[in-house]
Amino acid sequence: MKKAMLLLAACAMSVSTVVGAHAADQKNSTKPVNKWACKDFLMLDSSYRPTAVAFAEGITKKDKVVDPMLDVQGIERVVPIIVQECTDNKNDNFVAKVKAHTEKSTSMTH
Repeated sequence: MKKAMLLLAACAMSVSTVVGAHAADQKNSTKPVNKWACKDFLMLDSSYRPTAVAFAEGITKKDKVVDPMLDVQGIERVVPIIVQECTDNKNDNFVAKVKAHTEKSTSMTH
């Protein structure tokens, strides 16, 4: 019985330590998208990358939304390109990369 209680107490302490460390890590790594470098974008799970690109596409220098319309097909086209360029240049500004490629994509479709 004592072994079971000790084991349960050890497990509880381990879980609380892991949860506390994860929460501290999350708090330290949170920053607005407009401040992201490419390495921040690459840390995202690949399923969230199109969402990040969509957010970045809508940011202006004054942090206002440029256009409320979302070009889903355009985002699908540029995400692999942005991933490749960010992999090559991890310290580049993520929003600048997105702007450069979404503007190219928009000009080619009009």
